[in-house]
Amino acid sequence: NPNSYFTKLYHAHNPSSDVVLVALENIQEGRNLRARTHLYVYNLSELRFRDFTHCLAGRGSILHKCMIYEPYIFIKDYFFLSIYNYKTTRLIDIKPAVSSPIVFNSNVVYVTGGKFMQFNVSTGKTNQLSTFNAHPSFTVACDRFITQYRSSGQDFEVLEVSSREMRYEFSIQPNNSYWLSTRMAKTNAMCTKKIIIEFDLEANKRKVYIINFW
Repeated sequence: NPNSYFTKLYHAHNPSSDVVLVALENIQEGRNLRARTHLYVYNLSELRFRDFTHCLAGRGSILHKCMIYEPYIFIKDYFFLSIYNYKTTRLIDIKPAVSSPIVFNSNVVYVTGGKFMQFNVSTGKTNQLSTFNAHPSFTVACDRFITQYRSSGQDFEVLEVSSREMRYEFSIQPNNSYWLSTRMAKTNAMCTKKIIIEFDLEANKRKVYIINFW
């Protein structure tokens, strides 16, 4: 279709030569103009498209998030998260989801039914990650901790979701807002400490925070 054009490119989250290409197609039907969003997987080493394709009715804005983690592709629209094995083109799972998928501890986490769900990329199975209530806005601190905003928008909590479960609650203050930062944040090998380096534009200085998880 001459009215089609590529709009986005998504790289894989694990070492892979596969990428996702997003294309928008405009279709004129009389006086009406319809739009479709197409997803293709392209292999940069072999310089060819894989067999997998996916089509969404509407413009690219309906695609909230697309993520590739070989051999899976995660497609988040307004209401659902669809998981495909793009090498076999097989639909693995489709669930209602209120959050975009995020890589956590080498797996993929998302929120559905008010809970954190974890898709294991090694087994292709989904399980509940923790018993905590989950909010759509969350970030990963490291492979044991998730930070999420609470309903007020001024409070947040840090959740430990490893072999034990702990919750730490905070109100946003200047001296703890670094919890919500992912800029230049590194965690030590034992996941007991996190160092965050932020640049203070007004003071022209760098601030270094070291957080003890326990």
